[in-house]
Amino acid sequence: GVTPHANIPMPAAPKGYRQRWFDPQWRAEYLDWYVAHSCLKADILPVANTQLGPGSLAAILGARYDNPDGTEKEESSADDTIWIFPDPEYRDDFDFNPNHPNYILHKELLRACKKKANGNYYVGMPDLMEGLDVLAAMKGTDRELTDLVTQPEIVERQMQRINEIYFKVFDELYDIIREGNEMAFCYFSSWAPDKMTKLQCDISTMISPEDYRRFVQPFIKEQCK
Repeated sequence: GVTPHANIPMPAAPKGYRQRWFDPQWRAEYLDWYVAHSCLKADILPVANTQLGPGSLAAILGARYDNPDGTEKEESSADDTIWIFPDPEYRDDFDFNPNHPNYILHKELLRACKKKANGNYYVGMPDLMEGLDVLAAMKGTDRELTDLVTQPEIVERQMQRINEIYFKVFDELYDIIREGNEMAFCYFSSWAPDKMTKLQCDISTMISPEDYRRFVQPFIKEQCK
């Protein structure tokens, strides 16, 4: 029932899960159509949702994209879900590889969407997430929780390293999507001048208040600053 904001044709249906999520050109065309046919009431802004899974910083750092059983599924069964699984070659001394295929994918997707948007709507910042949630996606939740007890000093260093990488990745992606000196974030279609994001720690439901103050709070504070 929405009058389209622009006469944008719907692209052909994707050939499968991988094209739906990981083909920058197809997604740019789809999001161009989707935004043009979205209902934008009250203060809802037109934002292309470029997310590559919640916590996609973990994929940039080596976690893998896949379906739950690792097989190609029919389009309908992977319509709105991206699965991120732990890195089978995870190492505690992980580092950032700017040439990692998943990081290149993020940048290619944002560039394709920015070109297609042509200034008519915002291209949202993907949901990189942060901190313990990213680390849990990289090495698995069970191992993460065990490490908080068995090697807390190492986890603290890993949290600091993730923050450093987060800022580097965020800044580079911001430079791709920004409109002047402002930007939007995928979820909630939220907007702000300069840089903005949302901060969270889902795994905090599984840890003590003391561990939250040690492994989560300092790094979220750093991001807020």
